[in-house]
Amino acid sequence: MLIYEPLAVEHLPKIKEDIDRLFDTYLIRSDQNKLVLLSSSEFDKRYRLADKFVLQLMRECATGTKPTEK
Repeated sequence: MLIYEPLAVEHLPKIKEDIDRLFDTYLIRSDQNKLVLLSSSEFDKRYRLADKFVLQLMRECATGTKPTEK
């Protein structure tokens, strides 16, 4: 996921092209991976709407902690 500021919108096609080229360089198949470009405001909106499970996963990814087993 790439979060950008609205001022960078005109650069998005070039950014996507560069990332696709990078994926190709490392043989990362685009049919197995998805690149999501969100404006910071769209990210904030989705973050607020996310359920507890998704929020927990995002926190764990950000902090590098492992999920707690039940």
